[in-house]
Amino acid sequence: MTSLNEQLKALYESTWDTFAKALKESNAKVAYPFLLSTNKYENGSNIPSEKWYTNADVKVMVFGQEPNKWMQDEESVKSGDCESKIQFFAGSEPETVECVMGIYENQYSNYGFDEIGRELYFHKNNKTFPNLGCNNFTSQLYEKIRNKVIACIWNDISKLATIDGKPITTDVHDIEKKYFNVIPKEIEILKPDIIVFLTGGESHYIEEKFPKIKFERICDEYEDKDVARVCNIPNVKLAYRTWHPGAYKAGKPYYRCVEAIVSDVIKNLKL
Repeated sequence: MTSLNEQLKALYESTWDTFAKALKESNAKVAYPFLLSTNKYENGSNIPSEKWYTNADVKVMVFGQEPNKWMQDEESVKSGDCESKIQFFAGSEPETVECVMGIYENQYSNYGFDEIGRELYFHKNNKTFPNLGCNNFTSQLYEKIRNKVIACIWNDISKLATIDGKPITTDVHDIEKKYFNVIPKEIEILKPDIIVFLTGGESHYIEEKFPKIKFERICDEYEDKDVARVCNIPNVKLAYRTWHPGAYKAGKPYYRCVEAIVSDVIKNLKL
């Protein structure tokens, strides 16, 4: 049976050369595309395993906005594999899919356990989004379903950002949309039970990828621009959209909205 990681690799490779060429011709200086990996190397083994995900009772995919300087780590961008520590396709040939998936494995496929045995999604450099985004949601959910194993995949609704970690221009986004519209297929391959879009009140990127979606209000306290159930994503049991964790500093009710999502999950997810 073909592994999930092999399916992801085949998906990315199917348009990689065309996508990379279009980016090169645009003269845009972009960071490495945010490619997922389900490979996890446990107990010092050099043989990857996907069991942390495939054997989980509840599979979660949490979306951020764009990959903000996600690859700038000397341990993750190995010398010889990538031309640059910050810029994709800085040399005469694009980096391989396998190389970029390896960056994800090194930085973001790391799990650990807290003092009461919850499996949490850790970034080894303790970046904000994994802790206040992924860990915040999964730990709250775990409190409600302690007899279940929860696995979390981090994704980004935009696969590209500038080398400074800023949003890309419309022209560069159009290249991604035309040549690398992989998110619907990633979801089809990984089959998450729950998707949480921590992408803010603007939904055009989500709607672009899932034209038939609708947003439903889930509580009386907040409007659907703050927190909403996202309906009509194929083969996904429950999906939600709310603020990015960083919006809390601007006065948005991020943490309360996550609590509302967890409550709605418990009402509707058949476990």
